[in-house]
Amino acid sequence: MEENKMPMDVSLWFNLTYSSYMVLPRLWLEAMPTERQYQFIKLVDKILETLDIDPAYEASYAVNYRVKGKYVRDPYRDYRHGVIKRKESYCNDRLDKR
Repeated sequence: MEENKMPMDVSLWFNLTYSSYMVLPRLWLEAMPTERQYQFIKLVDKILETLDIDPAYEASYAVNYRVKGKYVRDPYRDYRHGVIKRKESYCNDRLDKR
């Protein structure tokens, strides 16, 4: 977290939206440095360990990509062939030097 940013809880991060879910394209996650991917997985594992979620529960969701209210082809749909560039500020990140 940047030093000048105050920590925030999930409700504040979601702002005043009515969103019930946060959806992240797999391509975004796989584009992160390996160490950050490990941190993400550890956090998800902690969520599953902490909350009483039935492990047998399996749901199927569909994601529709919209721009200005119109459905368009999702640019992140093909995770095997997509490329996400990192911001210049993260190119020299200590996690990338491994």
